[in-house]
Amino acid sequence: MVKDQIPFATSLAMNNALKSVREKVKAEMDNHIEGGPTYFTRTGMMLFATSKDNPVGGIIFKSLDGSQAKSRGYMQELMYGGNKRAFRKKLPEPDVDNFQQYAPSHFTDKGNIKRNFYKIASAKGSKKYFKGIPKPGKPQWKNNQQLYGIWMRTEDGPRMLVSLKRKQRQQRKTFDAPFIARRHFDSVIRNEYRDALVFAIQTMKL
Repeated sequence: MVKDQIPFATSLAMNNALKSVREKVKAEMDNHIEGGPTYFTRTGMMLFATSKDNPVGGIIFKSLDGSQAKSRGYMQELMYGGNKRAFRKKLPEPDVDNFQQYAPSHFTDKGNIKRNFYKIASAKGSKKYFKGIPKPGKPQWKNNQQLYGIWMRTEDGPRMLVSLKRKQRQQRKTFDAPFIARRHFDSVIRNEYRDALVFAIQTMKL
């Protein structure tokens, strides 16, 4: 009878360990993601549970609806490194110093751009922001694609807030979530299995 409970206990232990891993990876994000994770990133992991008939399970960073625009595919770049490509035309790269000086209300305490900034900055007819290259007040500005981005009109002249000059760049691995997950899983699975086996025996139908 006890032997019959082993598949159930194994599945229960693995699922509890996977839940613990998910929380561990969430906690480690603050230490490895520059500026800290957004809510969208922190809540982006999906757990695939095991069952007593299928011991295969895991955790992935999910897409909300399968579309690239709402995907968390950027986590693959942080976890494995490689060539980071823009989802749209250009990679947004904020000028942190200019943001903090001229538009701090659009910058979070963790150093991330607030979500509504791009909508505000791209509004048609905005007198405060514009996307493109400043009119050639300086000779080196004319048609200089290195200066393409989102700009803010200030008393000190136009100031770039977000550079949009590159379509791709090399991304180094900064968040080794697979290693963190495996190490934590290995550290908790023995105790989880012990507790699950006790639970399975206690709830066993005689």
